[in-house]
Amino acid sequence: MRFFDTRSVIALLFLFCSITVTIPALADEATDTESAEPSNQATVNSVFDTGFDLVVLRPLGLVGLAGGAGLFVPAVILTAPGGSEGVTDSVDIFLRTPWRDLVDRPLGDF
Repeated sequence: MRFFDTRSVIALLFLFCSITVTIPALADEATDTESAEPSNQATVNSVFDTGFDLVVLRPLGLVGLAGGAGLFVPAVILTAPGGSEGVTDSVDIFLRTPWRDLVDRPLGDF
């Protein structure tokens, strides 16, 4: 028994394409920077960004950090014969970058 049939795959692709095509329409328009009061839409966007970062992106960052730590060991084994530059690059790619995205980046700042 197949997991997906052809109709389900086509329906999912259509749904995905229709969502990704409409995302630019949700982008914020340029706002007047001279206005002292923030608009309600800017406040809602800020709250949404913070919540999305806290609920979705931070747990994914934790998974990415754990995966990077797991991939770091084979990467170091393969790059160690090339010298310390390869090891330093591996540390930066697999550990430092996910750590900065998870811990050092301010909440809601993509």
